[in-house]
Amino acid sequence: MPLPTTIHSAVSPDAIRRASRLFSGDSRDCLHEMFQNARRAGATCIAVDLTEQEGRSLLHIRDDGCGIDDPAALLMLGHSGWGDDIARSEDPAGMGMFSLAGRAVEIQSFSPSAGTAWKVQIPADAWDSGAPLAIAPAMIGWGTLISIELPPDWKQGLSAVVADAARHYPLPVTLNETLLPREDFLKDAMFVENACGCRIGVYDRDPDWPRDQRINFYGHRVKCALPTVREEKDSGSLWTVRIDIMDAPEIHMVLPARKEVIDNAALKALRDAAEQILYKAIATRPDHRLPFTAWQRACELGVTLPQARSGLAIWRPQTADDCHGRSSCMMAPEGAMLIVPALEPDIAQALALARGKPPIEDVQLVEAEDALQGYAWYDTLPVIRDISLRIDREGSVHRYDDDMCLPADFACGLVDRIVIELTVVKPVARTRHTASIPSKSRRSSAAMAVGILRRP
Repeated sequence: MPLPTTIHSAVSPDAIRRASRLFSGDSRDCLHEMFQNARRAGATCIAVDLTEQEGRSLLHIRDDGCGIDDPAALLMLGHSGWGDDIARSEDPAGMGMFSLAGRAVEIQSFSPSAGTAWKVQIPADAWDSGAPLAIAPAMIGWGTLISIELPPDWKQGLSAVVADAARHYPLPVTLNETLLPREDFLKDAMFVENACGCRIGVYDRDPDWPRDQRINFYGHRVKCALPTVREEKDSGSLWTVRIDIMDAPEIHMVLPARKEVIDNAALKALRDAAEQILYKAIATRPDHRLPFTAWQRACELGVTLPQARSGLAIWRPQTADDCHGRSSCMMAPEGAMLIVPALEPDIAQALALARGKPPIEDVQLVEAEDALQGYAWYDTLPVIRDISLRIDREGSVHRYDDDMCLPADFACGLVDRIVIELTVVKPVARTRHTASIPSKSRRSSAAMAVGILRRP
């Protein structure tokens, strides 16, 4: 067979026959798609009812929108039939009706151009068969009514699913004639600002953070990675944002189910805007404890923030059996502080015994906070470096630090003297200091050092 000189794109009939697999087929997908269609049709409310008829469980979704003019467009894959305004602002896929695929459905709607109502029954096996479906007259006077025969897996928890779909939906929804509660997607935001066709809310403690459904597309919540920043230890605030889409035609969802956001230039611009608004919210607070890199990022985005509040957590020596967190106690900014780096438990416990002795009796030992490096107040603080133990016993001198161990035959017991040797580094100076461990602590200090050495 000779090769063709040209080719062109086409949709295989096999793809049409597999259209019923576009959606997962669960009740949540169905409700979201039906709700979105009703909103686009100009509906002002939606009524959802659960009924039993002739031994069948039915779900009815009724709206008061403009109706469906052309019944043939219902099952025309990829043809949305919406006007230019909807097509521009929402990028409708023309696939939403297939969220009902594989279900027995009856659709009734009023055709404005024909001035009459019509209905069609779609058997469960007819969605992708291509078989003709008869259109019959209907008695509905306006809008659209969709009746779905409930499969067994939809019945469990369906009322909760309907309530969840209505929670952030912009139109009122009733379930069996009871109005369902609605709430603003940005409820409890401490700061709200509009950008990129969206409302952006900022939270310092968002209870919905683990679910991460941070974008609301007209009631349909979508997971998306958005800017966050965590303050340092004493406050621990995790700053997050939520986004409520209003008119953002360039923010595209992965079709057909719209469960992910396409990572394009518009989403990048939205993230940058959200990050800027996040820092604006932080700027309304009297102070902050942002990492230095976050402070720099705020400057890049045009948000002026003061330096992080000075003061560090009081140092607590770690033990071999303890994985404590840092203390929440903060030093007063004017206090003399000496930063202690991360130490092994044996060295840390020895330093704790010398705390309050010359030459470190007039300073407060504090935890290192590497994320704060870069702030002027932090970078001027002295820092302990090169800390080690010198152990004197019976005329012999033994040294012990993170890189040097005691001899394997070094026994527990009293020693003549234990001295901590440490270097204190300041921005313009580096000094070496020694501090003696009190005599009553020498036995325990030596025993502790040997114990650490022999620990498997």
